[in-house]
Amino acid sequence: MGGQGVRIGLSTNPVVILWTAGFLGAIRQLSSLPEKVSLDHEYLEIKHWLQWLRQAAYSQFITFKSNQIVLQDLLISNKLDWISCHSNQFDKLREKMGDKLGVTTLPNSREFKAFTWPNLYFIYLGSDSSSSQRAMAIEYIKSNTNPIAQRELMLSKLDFLPANKNVSIPIQSANILRALNILYREQTFSYSAEWPGILRYIFPRYSSVNRVMIGLTDGNLTVEQFMKILTNDAIQ
Repeated sequence: MGGQGVRIGLSTNPVVILWTAGFLGAIRQLSSLPEKVSLDHEYLEIKHWLQWLRQAAYSQFITFKSNQIVLQDLLISNKLDWISCHSNQFDKLREKMGDKLGVTTLPNSREFKAFTWPNLYFIYLGSDSSSSQRAMAIEYIKSNTNPIAQRELMLSKLDFLPANKNVSIPIQSANILRALNILYREQTFSYSAEWPGILRYIFPRYSSVNRVMIGLTDGNLTVEQFMKILTNDAIQ
């Protein structure tokens, strides 16, 4: 796309940029980092991914930003043509761009799928609540998770997929919901085995991984330096 002149915006935020590690086939090795186990201890797939990012940083049509909101604003102001983003940005993008906004799933490669990071919402019940408090909490949960409430929430914002399995997704009538459904069921689910390892590695080191990712894409770190930090567990 960049080679054809499309102005692309990518975020260095670890949660956002890992989709590129998916279609470049690096997720298996990344998920093995907590145990330091890999069939290839040179981590060639990870290195290939980092080299791709570094090469992308050289392109005049690809812009890396650490702040996702900056990419959003550049898209709205017509300074970018394409960005990867979270579904919770759709409302503002639709408000500002109207029919100019197009939404689709993240691109796969011929061999691998993009690694998509879902935002899952949970409701918890406290263990020290009174019987009346617990009853009120359960009633609240039911009021938000029944099929009618879930359907209304899904259609009013188009940012969320329903957790209630009895709610059907109007595939033919909502392009955004169709894209989210494909993304979640085909891309996210395809990495169910790798998710635990990714989570165990990324979250304890989130700010540090973000920092070195910025260093890679702004030219302050080489691929070799990043690899040494990543695989030697120097990120703390």
